[in-house]
Amino acid sequence: MNNGALSKFSLHSVNKEDISICWDILSKDVSILPASWPKHRKLFTNWILNTDDELYNFRNTIFNDNNHLVGIICAELVDEKSEKKFMLGRPGEVNISYVTFPEFARQGIAAFALGEMTNLVCKAGYAPILRIAIWNKASAKVAQKCGYKKSNSAVVIQDYFDEEPTILDVYRFD
Repeated sequence: MNNGALSKFSLHSVNKEDISICWDILSKDVSILPASWPKHRKLFTNWILNTDDELYNFRNTIFNDNNHLVGIICAELVDEKSEKKFMLGRPGEVNISYVTFPEFARQGIAAFALGEMTNLVCKAGYAPILRIAIWNKASAKVAQKCGYKKSNSAVVIQDYFDEEPTILDVYRFD
């Protein structure tokens, strides 16, 4: 999964200082957030800083070699309680979701972060999955580049604030 960008980017545990920077960027267009992420500042802040030690949950910021915050990636265990949130995921799988900030798009950031998180999830003995809206061609390309294969699709309503159905593709790591 080495994509040639390993020296250009790094993952860091989320901290309070980074949250306000992230939200300032994300609040300009919350539609870029993955559907399973909260779309309001207080909910987003509480969610991203809350990692339950009993479950497999990681939330990381992504920095470039100029020490700019360029994105966020999360890995969350799908269990009986979160199965509705992670539609089409199976209990015991780990859902990976990410966002690259628009000004840093097309630099290999998502592929780097997904490759790193996939390695961590697999080393921990879990099966990683991605749930990607059918219209998100960029994420589908990143998934395939990182060794994921589309396994199934379904029409779902995936956002608490949006009742519009969408087609969701599920990618599993080979």
